[in-house]
Parts: sequence; structure tokens; C-alpha cells
Amino acid sequence: NPMMLVFNSHGSVTNRIFLCVALGHGNMLLTLAWNIGYCCVSSWTYIKMTHGDTSFDDHFSHGHEICYVLDELFATLMIASICYAMQNRTLAEARATLLGKLSAHAEETVLTLLRALCDA
Repeated sequence: NPMMLVFNSHGSVTNRIFLCVALGHGNMLLTLAWNIGYCCVSSWTYIKMTHGDTSFDDHFSHGHEICYVLDELFATLMIASICYAMQNRTLAEARATLLGKLSAHAEETVLTLLRALCDA
């Protein structure tokens, strides 16, 4: 029964959490790719299993397939926005670290030149 497969199992939540573990390891692009793939496969499987089955229309409202797909797309959009924010934060942190090292090196160079000028 597809309803038992999709709605009464905690497998989809576990799969989404498992797919987001890559966020903790800093691989946002992999997380995004896996979640987009999961969204497509999950939505296609649900539509394929419930298409033409009138018991689902009795159990849920008409158009439940579109609601399921929209839920998956919303979850994927949220994950994509988190991935984007995490990626930008990581890049900004790396940029700030490099600028800090460059400015420290430039300050050292200026002090060395100033000492050379003062000693001369």
C-alpha cells in the first residue's frame, strides 16, 4: 500500500536527515544534489504508485499527488537555501582569513621598509 509506504513510515524523514549529514562535513553541493535527486525519485514513485487509485482520493483530498510534490519541493528549497547560506558563510570566512594574513604580511613589509629608512 503506497499510503503505508509514504505517510506511515518514518523512512522519508530518516532519508532526508541522512542526506543532510553532508552539510556537517562541509559538502553543500553534494547535499543539494542528493536532495534534488531524492525529491525527484520520491515524487515520481508516489505519483506512479497512486495514479489511478481512487482509494487515495477517498482518503485524502483530490490532488494529493500535487500536494506531495509541493511538499517535497518545499523541503528541497529549504535545504537549498541552507546550503547556499552555509556555502557563502564558508567562502566569506575563508576570504576573511586570507585578507587577514595578507594585511599582516603587508604590515610587516611596511614596518621593515620603515625601519630600513630610519636606520639609513
